[in-house]
Formats: sequence, C-alpha cells, structure tokens
Amino acid sequence: MTTDLTGTPPTWPPLARELFAACLTAASKSPHLWQAPAPRGDDVLREQLARILGASADLLTITAGIRAAALTYARTESRLAVERPTFPGAVRTMRAAGADVSLYDWAELPGTPADTAIWLTSPFRNPDGRSLSAAEHAVLAQLTATGRRVIVNGAYGWFGDSPRVPNADHLGSLHKIVGHGARLGWVVSADFFDRATAELIGTPPSPVWQRAWGLFLRDGGAGLLIEQNVVPALDAAAAFHHRLSVPNSGAPHALLTVRSGTDEAAALAYLADRSYRLNPGSDFFAAGTLRASFAGADAAVGERFGDVVARSALMAPALVGAA
Repeated sequence: MTTDLTGTPPTWPPLARELFAACLTAASKSPHLWQAPAPRGDDVLREQLARILGASADLLTITAGIRAAALTYARTESRLAVERPTFPGAVRTMRAAGADVSLYDWAELPGTPADTAIWLTSPFRNPDGRSLSAAEHAVLAQLTATGRRVIVNGAYGWFGDSPRVPNADHLGSLHKIVGHGARLGWVVSADFFDRATAELIGTPPSPVWQRAWGLFLRDGGAGLLIEQNVVPALDAAAAFHHRLSVPNSGAPHALLTVRSGTDEAAALAYLADRSYRLNPGSDFFAAGTLRASFAGADAAVGERFGDVVARSALMAPALVGAA
C-alpha cells in the first residue's frame, strides 16, 4: 500500500459534518441573505474570522480563496515580486491575468524596484516550511512604512502563528483545514476592499454560504477540523524530524535535498519502490529537491518515512532557517 505524501485533502469528522449541516440549514432560512449582495462579506463570518485571527473585522474582506485574491493584485499592481520556492497556483493565476511576475529568493525581495509589490508566504512556506525571521519581518515592516505593497499569504496559519507585518495585506483561507470545496478565504487590509471592487462583484461565495460558515466557526467547527487535520500532520512532521535528528520548522511539510550525483526522478523512483509518493521540488520552483506533505499522515507514518530517508544515500532533509 502506497503512502501518499503529496498532500492529502482534509477530512471531516462526523460531528463537524453534522454541525455544518445544521448551520447551513439555519443560514438558508434567513430571507435577507438571499437578497443582499454583501460585497465585503457576511458580517457574522467576518466577526468570527476576526476573532480567530485577532484582527479587526473592519479590515477583513471575504474572497473565494487565495487565488481569487491574487486576481486583484494581478490587476492593480504594475509588477509582482514573488518568493521562490513557492506553491505555483497563485503565480499561474497572476500570470494568466496578465501580471508581470518575477521570482526571487527572500533575500532578494527587499532589493526589487520600489514599484513592485512583494508576495510571500509565512508561516510555513510551501514547500520548505520556512517562516519569516525577526530580521526579515523588520525589513518588510520598513518597506511597508514607506508605502511599499507587501502581501503575506497566511494559508498555513492554522498550523502555527506568525507575527503580522505592519501595514501589509494578509491573506488566508479555510482550504487547509476544510478542503477545496469551501472556496472561502479572506484578506486583512486597509484598502483591499476598495481596490477589489471589480473582482468582488462576481467572485465571492454566496452570502448564505458565508453565513453558514460564520455560524460553524461560532459554534466551534474550526476546533473540530483542526483536531482532525492539523494535529496529526504536525505530529507526523515532528516524528519525521526527530527520527532524523534535525530541527523541525513546525510546518506540516518538509523539503528533501537530492544529493549530488542523482536527480529528482531517481529519488522519486527510489521512494516509489518503497511505497512512498512525493512531489518533485521542480513543481515549486525548487529543482533538485522533493516535497513531503504530512497532511493526512500521523506520527507513525512520519517516523517510518524518516527511517526510509535516514537509510537512503539519495536525499537529505533540507535545513530550514533564515538566509
């Protein structure tokens, strides 16, 4: 039986399914929700997300996810400097929408032209699990103080905290604990709502759907899904790093460096022969590496996989830290 470490979609415990069904029924019985467009987002949902995020509801705009928000930045920014490595989905969306997108290592981002918006992920960047260091956070804060647009993708904020960069736009979504089907995200920003009118006319989820999620979060639904999907993944990652005696970034994924003399295909084939399936790092603009996602795994899986990597001469865990 193959162990899939390419990123298993979140699953729902029965109690969470029952709770959401009740919340959806309640939301559907509110006549005004079928009539009001709620361009910034449902008030209940924004209040509940603000409570969870420790943000102001007045700064929070509901979107259909990270890539839906990326459409606005693709339209409103003259150029975008995006981190490398990174998950390619937002890059493809911005480029498809006509944006001028270039990829940079984190250390290079502050030196990009002043008219270029900066896009990066923290905490726990995919694929390598990196988060902003205190020094990197301070540099970005200096940039935003001068009016520079900095966009921080916080999709993995469910797995751990990361200090907000002052005056930056902070994005998030429910995808990592709920699944693609939620199609629900947000942006915390002083001016995103005003700039996103063109996209917000037609892309956000229905107000009825949003209210159902607001009620679900109010009644403890997020805790049920975190227990189901976040805790085991973090346990798996911790066990993996412990088996290899290397520092754990705290992310639910890890990057493996393919040793000199081999390549991604050979390393993937080696793992496939031992019933493990991973992503090639080249899919994330990180050639010469492999990405292991511990979503859907547990501590036992993490330890067994760590043992396979420890006995292999083809790869080694990439050590994550500030550049």
